[in-house]
Amino acid sequence: CPQTGPTVGALDQPDVTLVHCPECDSVSSVEWHATIGRTLHLKVRCIQRHWFLLPADMVRTYAST
Repeated sequence: CPQTGPTVGALDQPDVTLVHCPECDSVSSVEWHATIGRTLHLKVRCIQRHWFLLPADMVRTYAST
């Protein structure tokens, strides 16, 4: 299997994706995504200005009411 570098890009959808902040559980938005190897990573930033780059399966979607 050939080695490939990360693929980085903006989200394909124009809507903002809201998720929970891993540190304080505040509302966060997904700023961009990157595929590194076979794993999708997301950069999220919350309203308290925390930011993280983590695998997408570790992000909890913020439920809309």
